[in-house]
Amino acid sequence: MRVALVTAHYPPRLSGHADYCSLLAHALIDEGLDVSVVVLGQDEVLDGDGLEVTNGCFPGSLGELGKVVDQIHELAPDVVLLQFEAHAFQLAWAPHLLPMMLRRRGMRVVMTYHELWKPGRLGHLPKVAVLNAPHRVVTFSHWHADGVARFRKLGPRADIVACGSNIVKPVTADRSLLRARFDIEASTILFTFFGFVMKEHKVVELIEALAEVRSAGFDARLQVIGKFDPKIDGYHQQLVRRSVELGLREAVTWHGRVMDDTDVARLIQVSDVGVLPYDTGVGENNGAFAAFAHYGVPTVTTRGHRSATMEQMEVARFVEATGDGLADAMLDLARDPETRELLSKRVKEWADRRSWKAAGTAYASILTGDEPTVEVL
Repeated sequence: MRVALVTAHYPPRLSGHADYCSLLAHALIDEGLDVSVVVLGQDEVLDGDGLEVTNGCFPGSLGELGKVVDQIHELAPDVVLLQFEAHAFQLAWAPHLLPMMLRRRGMRVVMTYHELWKPGRLGHLPKVAVLNAPHRVVTFSHWHADGVARFRKLGPRADIVACGSNIVKPVTADRSLLRARFDIEASTILFTFFGFVMKEHKVVELIEALAEVRSAGFDARLQVIGKFDPKIDGYHQQLVRRSVELGLREAVTWHGRVMDDTDVARLIQVSDVGVLPYDTGVGENNGAFAAFAHYGVPTVTTRGHRSATMEQMEVARFVEATGDGLADAMLDLARDPETRELLSKRVKEWADRRSWKAAGTAYASILTGDEPTVEVL
């Protein structure tokens, strides 16, 4: 079966969406499918590893949409696998018509719908168009599927294929040796934040919670993995000031954006506890949580309307998005290594069910149309 995977982000572009598309493409190859990738609106693309990767124009107008459809049609795919993330397509209205135009040219269309954002113009009408045109729609969780169902009234209900981690590099070095390399004492409790360093991710509250843990007598430290530039970012300047005020200058390490996946994997591996305090709660497609889970790192995170299933499975310590809530949970895990070990085992099992092998097998079934509906959670 020949598959044309169409996306707006792909390596070497640095984004979680790009990483996802690359990992999915290789998972499909491992299932024996013939995969070509078409990257829209990105000048530089990476070819190789058994993949034919080409770029095309950004479908920002009806004319450009026509060119894109012609380019995809020339590949003669048995199925088009469109990776639709509204922000990757710049919240523009025109890309929402791509599934319909592909289908009008006689192509079978399966679309992974990555988020529930609406376009910047024309309200929800383009969203209705993009969700009803594909033959099948794939989502990451029941929460996403329920959101799709509000707009998709034609065709079968959404398939669900859980989102795995974009950071999957194996760490072969012994953990204690790695910690020694990073000058981390055996008695130190190392908390790790991974992701966008911004107000919505409650990093000020995390720093204040760290101060409370240290005041209880623990050698608690925090490493922050994510773009950090206090020279130009006012929120980052606030974080530096607050760290100094609380006497945490030496207790917080700002790694900035770490470019190499292997380096990220090592930093995660030396962690004792991950902390992800989002203002709206964590979701099952969250890349940072998936990365912690892949390496079995017990995690404190915040509850919200997307985390109900995860809370029921107790795959993390869920708290309210406040400094006190974070501090209480961080203190509990600092005091109790047995609970950390239990959470580690539980979340690793959760992550193993979301392997790229499992995703590839599920997608192969959807693309071939062998199963009426698919759920892999």
